[in-house]
Amino acid sequence: MADFDLTLTEAAVRDLARSQSYDRGENYYDEGAVVELVRRGETIRAAVEGSQYEPYQVRIELDETGVVDTACSCPYNHGGICKHRVAVLLTYVRDSDEIDERPPVSELVADADPEGLRDVLVDLVESRPELAEQVESRLEPLDSGDEGDDARDRRPDINRESIRQQVQYILRPTEDRSAHAYDPYEAVETDVEKLGNLLDQVRTAVEAGDGETALDILEPLADELMDEEWLALSYDDSNAIFEFFDEVDRVLAEALLTADLSEAERADWEDRLWAWEQEMGSYTHQPPYSVALEAAQRDWDFEPVQRAMQGDIGYADLWEGDPPWYAEDFVRARLNVLKRQDRIEEYLNLAETADLIDDYVTMLVKADRIDEAIEYGRRNLYSPKEALTLAKALREHDQSEAALEIAQHGLTLDDSSGQAELAEWLRDRASSMGEFEIALEAAIAAFAVSPTQIVLVIGVVNSIRRVAQHLHTPYETVRQAVNRLEDAGYVSYETGSL
Repeated sequence: MADFDLTLTEAAVRDLARSQSYDRGENYYDEGAVVELVRRGETIRAAVEGSQYEPYQVRIELDETGVVDTACSCPYNHGGICKHRVAVLLTYVRDSDEIDERPPVSELVADADPEGLRDVLVDLVESRPELAEQVESRLEPLDSGDEGDDARDRRPDINRESIRQQVQYILRPTEDRSAHAYDPYEAVETDVEKLGNLLDQVRTAVEAGDGETALDILEPLADELMDEEWLALSYDDSNAIFEFFDEVDRVLAEALLTADLSEAERADWEDRLWAWEQEMGSYTHQPPYSVALEAAQRDWDFEPVQRAMQGDIGYADLWEGDPPWYAEDFVRARLNVLKRQDRIEEYLNLAETADLIDDYVTMLVKADRIDEAIEYGRRNLYSPKEALTLAKALREHDQSEAALEIAQHGLTLDDSSGQAELAEWLRDRASSMGEFEIALEAAIAAFAVSPTQIVLVIGVVNSIRRVAQHLHTPYETVRQAVNRLEDAGYVSYETGSL
């Protein structure tokens, strides 16, 4: 049995959802709505039959502490996990015989014959043609031959008119639009999901350092997004479009900062972005394309940014007066480009100057400057949220003891933002490492922030009891744990009352 099977309980599932979502999810479970439940390694996937014709697709990610991430194709966004995810988790916990255990895909392909893999890939693309461009953009050109650098430097030939037509088809599917006109929220959610596939191609190009190709895709995509009818519908009925436009703005800024553009090309983008920003200003006071416009106007020549990358100025000197509302995105776009270009010192200087502590400490850890990251964290972390970011980064780099130390430090900070999330993270990680004293401290801290966490405080005690029984020293260990709860006034060891 995997370690996470021990920590994933019905009580843990209940804590992940609002009470109404849990009850509805349990009804779905009772009705047998969960089908095709498959586990590959630490990933669970399942389909849940619901109110739509097509079943909802659910994904659950696990580790030794239990559930670490979830996703569902339904539009639910009201706090906690949705009823479909509850139903899947309850099926996993209660009906282990319903689980189809399969090896992770990484294991399947590890020793596979290359020719067989090619056949699988070709068959997959033939059955799902929409994947063709994504596959093409991810593969290195195989036929370099005698062309040398010319073949490697050749940019993909992007058919802008084809992309424009794809976007038009998504935004104005005349047959579908009339069919779901009664539910514009669902229509916009579907549009955004389809548009996201195009934006993924842009990200792939940007991450490969090919800003020019990214801009070739973005120009028709962004231009068609300005469709007046769709904009009005979207902004009236869904926050999804706000989020999508912000994503387009950010990736467009990075593409402009990556591409090698002539003065005329840059001026053309500046004019286009200014017009789009002005039009979007009629829908929101924080219009999309503000970050991209700054990137087009200032490029890398903005003197304060240049000085910040050299570590020559502080936060107060980075902006001419008050920072704009998009200041963080403005800096982070440059940080992302610096990271891809492996310009680590410039990245660290800019992140520290802009007071982006999360980015700064995470990069220190990724650069294997562990001691520096820990010392900086002790001296400069201001909130539990920042402590959690550093603790997670340390744990991902096999620095578990240091991660616990930083997380404990984070719970002592005066700022309460993110305290509950940090306490829960520390509780689960410490418990999985057998550090029950730390786990109990964290569980009590979680309860202090959110009284609903008391079931998890008791859960830690139960974990201590199970391990203690395994070690044949149950009484002393459990007695000490419950003493802590009694001192805090949360539980009586004799009666078990709360």
